[in-house]
Amino acid sequence: MTDYDRILTIIEHLQTTFSDEAVALAEATIEQDPLNKWSSTLLQVLLQGRNALARRKWFEDLLKKKGLTLPDSTSSNSEPLEQRGDLTEPSTAALILEIEEGGFPSLKLLATASKMVLFDELRRRVQSAPDGQHSHTYLSYLLHFDDLEEHQIELLELAEQWCIERKGDVRSVEVLAFLVNRFGSPELVSIARQCLDERVWSKELSYYLPRLLKFDSHRNNRRRFKVWYKCNPEQRTSPQELSVWLEETGCGRRVLTATRTALARDRLSNALILDVLHKFRDRRIVGKWFSKYLKTNIAGESVRAFLADRMTRDPSALEVKLAMSSLKLGTPLEALSLLSKVVRGSKDRTAHLIARDSVVRFPNGPMAFSMARSLMGTHPDFAKPWLLEWIKTAEDGQRCEALTAILIHAPDAETLAMARSIAEREVETPGSIPASELAGLLTILLKLEADSQLITLARSLLLKSGDVGLEHQKRLCRLNRILEKL
Repeated sequence: MTDYDRILTIIEHLQTTFSDEAVALAEATIEQDPLNKWSSTLLQVLLQGRNALARRKWFEDLLKKKGLTLPDSTSSNSEPLEQRGDLTEPSTAALILEIEEGGFPSLKLLATASKMVLFDELRRRVQSAPDGQHSHTYLSYLLHFDDLEEHQIELLELAEQWCIERKGDVRSVEVLAFLVNRFGSPELVSIARQCLDERVWSKELSYYLPRLLKFDSHRNNRRRFKVWYKCNPEQRTSPQELSVWLEETGCGRRVLTATRTALARDRLSNALILDVLHKFRDRRIVGKWFSKYLKTNIAGESVRAFLADRMTRDPSALEVKLAMSSLKLGTPLEALSLLSKVVRGSKDRTAHLIARDSVVRFPNGPMAFSMARSLMGTHPDFAKPWLLEWIKTAEDGQRCEALTAILIHAPDAETLAMARSIAEREVETPGSIPASELAGLLTILLKLEADSQLITLARSLLLKSGDVGLEHQKRLCRLNRILEKL
C-alpha cells in the first residue's frame, strides 16, 4: 500500500468510525513530520472530531517540542498577503514558463506590485508578437486576471482586436469563446457564428455551441446542434453540449433520443445531463423513462452523485427512496455522507432513525456531528444534549455550527448566551470561524433578540467581509437583508 492509499484509508476511518486505532495512526503520521501536506490533512480531520481542543493543544506542544512554528492559519483572512514576510514569491519568469506549459498559477501569494509586473510582461509579449507561439495562452490567462480590474477595458480591447485579426484561427477559439460568453460584442459573435457554421465538424470550434445560444434564434441554434451531432460522432456523449442542447430545445424528441444514446454509452460522468433532465421530468415523454433510468442504474456513480446533489434541493419521495436504497452500494464514507444529506434534506423517518443509530454507534467522528445537527429538526430531545456535550471540547467553528442548529429548533437562555459570547469574541478578533458561518449565527440571533449590540456586531461583520453581493456569500446577503428591515 502506497503512502497515498494509507493516508486515504486513515482519513476514511476517521470520518466514519473515528476509531482509536485510526486516531493513533493519524497522530503517529503527524509526529513524523508535523508540517507536511499529509499531516495538515490528517490534523484537519482530527480537529473535526470530538476533543478538538485537546488535539489542538497536543499539536502545538508537538511543534514546540520539535522547535517548529505553528503556521498562522488566520493571517490570510486578517492581513493582506503582500504584507506577510513568511512567503517566497515565484519569479515572473517561472510563472510565465508555467503558463506556457499549460498551467494556471495562482496569484494569491503575489504582492500587488508583482502581479502588475506579470500583467505588463504578458501584455507586452502579446503586443510585440501577436502571432507568437504562446500569444493565445498569454491572453487566456490575462482574461482571468481579476485582481487588476482597472486594466480590464484595455485588456479586452487588445483581446478583441487580436481575435478579429485572426478570424478563423483555431488557436483563437478559447479566447474568442471567453469574450463571446462574457461580453458578446456583435463583431465577435459574428466571427464565432461564421466559424461554427463553416467548420462545425471541428472539435475545437464546437466549443462555441453553448456560448452562442443567447445571441441567435432558437431555429438557428437547433440547426447547429443537429449538424454538430451529425458531424461529430466522437463527441455525441459530451455532457456539456448535450445538456445545453436539452435546455435550448426544451428537451425535444431528437435531443432526448441523442441523450438516451449517450447515457447508454457512458454512465460514468453524466450527472450534468441528469440534472437537466430532472427539470423536464413533468413531460410525459421524459418522466416515466427518467424514473426508470434512475432505478435501473442506481449502482452507477453518476446516478448516485445526482441523487446526493438532489438531497440538498427539495428531493422528491422517489429520490429519497432511491438514495436510501443506494446506501449499501458505495464505501462506508460515501454511505454516511449520503445519509447525512438525506437527513438534512428530507423528513424520511427511516433515514433519521438510521442516522440516530449511527451517531450512537460512532459518536466521535465528524459525520456524527453533521448528522446530529441535521437531527435537531426531528429529534431535538436526542440531538440537543448530544451537541451541547460535543461543543464542550470543540473549537469555535463547530461550536458556531452546533449553536446555530440549536437556536433554529430549540433556543433557550443558555444557548443564546453562549452564541452571543462566541459572536462578540469572533467579530472583535476574527480568525477561527468563517464569515459565512458567523453570519448564519448572527442572523438567527437577530431574529430571536434584535438589540442594539447585536445589530452593531452584525454591521461590523459585514464591513469586514467585503462585498456581500457575491454569490458565495449568501448568508452574508441574508444577514444584510435582516439588518435593512430593523
